[in-house]
Amino acid sequence: MKKFLLGFMFLLSSFVFAKNITIDEAIVQLNDQNITELDLDFSDNQIGDEGARDLARVIENNKTIIELYLDLSRNQIGDEGLQYLARAIENNTTITKLFLDFTRNPISEVGAQALAEAIVNNRTITQLCLDFTRNPISEVGAWALAEAIGNNITIIYLGLGFTSSQISDERALVLADAIGSNTTITELHLYLDSNQISEVGAWALARAIGNNTTITKLYLNLSRNQIGDVGAQYLASTIENNTTITTLDLYLTGNQISVVGAHALDRAIENNRTITTLNLYYFRNRISNAVRRNLSNTIEETVRRNRELEKVRDFRRMGEQDEQENERRKKREQEDERQEQGEQDQQSLRFRV
Repeated sequence: MKKFLLGFMFLLSSFVFAKNITIDEAIVQLNDQNITELDLDFSDNQIGDEGARDLARVIENNKTIIELYLDLSRNQIGDEGLQYLARAIENNTTITKLFLDFTRNPISEVGAQALAEAIVNNRTITQLCLDFTRNPISEVGAWALAEAIGNNITIIYLGLGFTSSQISDERALVLADAIGSNTTITELHLYLDSNQISEVGAWALARAIGNNTTITKLYLNLSRNQIGDVGAQYLASTIENNTTITTLDLYLTGNQISVVGAHALDRAIENNRTITTLNLYYFRNRISNAVRRNLSNTIEETVRRNRELEKVRDFRRMGEQDEQENERRKKREQEDERQEQGEQDQQSLRFRV
């Protein structure tokens, strides 16, 4: 449920943690003016729309919390409850890091659209994680969330969990368009495992990642879909040609990939020159042990080589920065000399007069 929370947690400093508490107890925590980071675990509490409304009122008016983790999984929160929370998120002006877990709640496109509007209008959140695991997101809901992500101009860290959410190729295309058009996200965690994505959806995601020029850290889970060799080849092409991603975690377990797709990934990884951290998960595919070993060796050698290349690039950048600083210093010295000469000329002129 919280697969991408691990990466998110490292971004957070210190938490006040409360598990299995009542709404009244949570409100006390939210009203504490000394708390800036708060973790509330309401999982399996059946708080419903009414409980979500009470939480939303306090969140909207809170002026001190900047980091909020809210686990609302399995709580019978529907569209009405999510609308309350969305309004609170939209109007809150202090939260910069937000994690919301809506796993297994009866949320339709109505709630998704309300949340999407809040994401577009909020201007303080820079790190956002939304977990919709086992929530069948309709095409309308997926479109609304995707458009919000594409248009948001403040989020730099984004985690989206759609595990077992009946994500089809059509919905993958919508999400892909958002990824391709966003210009602020630098770290993306996208969990689309256990859905119905074929090579078509893989192509759309690969193209979007290839077109994006800001993402440097990518965690993409496509395990237990049906992308096959063709989908693996599309992803391989992106890996080979992308020049901005430096950290990549790619999950392809259970995708009917054979030696054809494995060889495409092997070549792509070998030809990449920027990835310095790479984890590839490809269990339960039609790949022999020999091919697995070759692929593992390629990953290890590529990462080692690229880290050395990065050191060279860093050295060159430092040299270029030194040259630029020297050039700026020369210009300042020349300007100072011109001013000094001008002052001397004026003094000489006054002396003659």
